[in-house]
Amino acid sequence: MSIKNGFVSAIAVFLLFILFKGSIKGDQAQIIFVSAFILLEIIIISAVVIKRWKKP
Repeated sequence: MSIKNGFVSAIAVFLLFILFKGSIKGDQAQIIFVSAFILLEIIIISAVVIKRWKKP
């Protein structure tokens, strides 16, 4: 994934997080939601880093 695509993806995930964070009421559900958000961001960052390392 290119840096540009990674940046756009990260912003999209962040905006979805902001959009839906108020709708989740349970404590356990909030923990799962935040964990999924962090996992998605790590996956996006990893995809960008892997692409940059493979580039000669």
